[in-house]
Amino acid sequence: MARCGRVPRSYIRCAQARPLQDLMIREANAFTPGNAFTVESLDASHSPFASQPEKLAMLLDGLR
Repeated sequence: MARCGRVPRSYIRCAQARPLQDLMIREANAFTPGNAFTVESLDASHSPFASQPEKLAMLLDGLR
């Protein structure tokens, strides 16, 4: 359990589908305070892979 929460984490927050995302990010960060999410926002609904695939691909590529 000592290694729990040590893998770097990223979250792509879809601005148009926001209600529970901020809560999930906040609670997950509270669970592993030393390993908070890197959060990127995309002005998209909950399906950016369908509505903005190029922008999503650029964000994902930048996470490498």
